[in-house]
Amino acid sequence: MPYGTNTLVDSSTYLTFGDAYLDQTVEKFGEQKAYEEIQKHLNAYEAQLTELRSEFSRTTDEFSDIYGGIEEIEIVRGNEFSDPDAVKIGAGITVGFRLDKFEVAQQFTRRSFQTMTLAKLRAQVLAIMTANVKKERYQIQNAIFTATNEANYVDVLTEKRRTFDVYSFLNADGRPVPVSPVGGQFDPDTHTHFCSATELTEAVIRETIQNVAEHNTSGEVALYIPRQMDSLVRAMTASGAFNPRRHEDVIPVMPTASGISMYAGFVNEVLDRKNIYSRELGSFEGYPVRVRPWVPDQYILAMDTGDTGTKPLVYRTLAGGLYSELGLRFEDESYPLRSKVWDRYGDYSVHQRHMGAVTYISGDIDSDSALGTSYVSPTL
Repeated sequence: MPYGTNTLVDSSTYLTFGDAYLDQTVEKFGEQKAYEEIQKHLNAYEAQLTELRSEFSRTTDEFSDIYGGIEEIEIVRGNEFSDPDAVKIGAGITVGFRLDKFEVAQQFTRRSFQTMTLAKLRAQVLAIMTANVKKERYQIQNAIFTATNEANYVDVLTEKRRTFDVYSFLNADGRPVPVSPVGGQFDPDTHTHFCSATELTEAVIRETIQNVAEHNTSGEVALYIPRQMDSLVRAMTASGAFNPRRHEDVIPVMPTASGISMYAGFVNEVLDRKNIYSRELGSFEGYPVRVRPWVPDQYILAMDTGDTGTKPLVYRTLAGGLYSELGLRFEDESYPLRSKVWDRYGDYSVHQRHMGAVTYISGDIDSDSALGTSYVSPTL
């Protein structure tokens, strides 16, 4: 399934602790059995988060990589006696990747499990998972929609405590920009992928997509919008710019085993009517249009989703992916539910700076373009 269709309701109905009555105490049900049921649910939950991340990011434990520096080289005529001068391209810049830790405390004891029902334990687990979803949405929004670079980021969660710069999508900061597929150059001092417009129009969508498409795309370029812009985009059907899914293609989608709805709603080219916050809406002049809950109000995003090796974002984890998934961190393996904390290590950063472009709807525009440069980063 490239797009899951899970909701919070699915989660609450799936985590039922087998055939046990939910008013039964945890002690009577068994701590180890309860932990195993929770862990099965977490495994399905993390599979969905991995599905989410794979749409626009790759996972790495590296703290930095190289970007840009691909300059235009001229190839000259020669003959059997020619000796052309050596030509070397620039090295580009080093882009750093954030790493963060998120945690929530838990203090369960044997005495609490003697009176705590499975229903209360389930409610606690689902509340923690929901909090993790909200935080992950924030991380995605922070990486994509913040227009400024973060200088001198300190990597405090590693022993070497490195300091490096974390970059946004292209923002006219003077750093190198790769050439276009036809060899065109971009002025790094003026070329930006953070623009503004007074209203959402076809021209605004077209130019936002073009900001990404004019670069050397490595995957599918798609338009991402918040649910609030659903009707505005649908209204562009009259001109033929927007092509909605046909009614006969719209069928209900069965819920899957687990889930927090972050991402999905479109399965095997089928539009999911039940998930209005996260679904495939149709196409704009051939480019997919996707409603996603992590797109803030008043913003649209064009993004090249890349291939398996090249993605606009990275999701950085500890070495070997240690603790990259939400889970209980326990000292005594005999009593895992009595652990003191749930945590997760990981954060998003931009790597391929040209693979995303954002437009803020309600800013000023230039007289000769549908887009302006009065971009305002969202309040997250």
